[in-house]
Amino acid sequence: MSHCIDSLFVLKSHLCIWQDVHAGMAEGRNEMVSPKAVFLMVMFVMFVMFVAGVPHVYGEETIVIDKTFDGREIKVRSGAMIRVELEQAGAAGYTWEIQGPDAKHFDVVNVKTPEPPEKPDLVGAPVKKIWLIRVKEKGRSELKFIHFRPWEGKEKAADSFLLKVRII
Repeated sequence: MSHCIDSLFVLKSHLCIWQDVHAGMAEGRNEMVSPKAVFLMVMFVMFVMFVAGVPHVYGEETIVIDKTFDGREIKVRSGAMIRVELEQAGAAGYTWEIQGPDAKHFDVVNVKTPEPPEKPDLVGAPVKKIWLIRVKEKGRSELKFIHFRPWEGKEKAADSFLLKVRII
């Protein structure tokens, strides 16, 4: 174990302790493992599990936005994804539509309207329309949406949604 004492890295220390314990067992020695060694091994395993379980990698985060963000500004990293979820009164003929997203800063990856649940008591219930938008270049821009009936035209929109985006 003396070859590990000079190590400056905790990770290497953990590995050396584990190697020494394993070597002692392989040679048939029945040495008792110190509580400190057990603690360090457990901490090492927990550290590895934590690092492996981190859900986001730099630049690959997804920010979920709904109607409560109307008029607000968000700050996101270049490469991140913005998921905009807006409820629309589909039974009344209304639909949400994004208004010319800035191609320099945004790339609309996907647009979908999930099917409403098939329950008799939910007939005419609002459904969500979902946009998945990749943030591209650093700067400032806006995402604009309108809620309208296609046969009435966009100028007669019943509602609108504006999200200011600062890309870092």
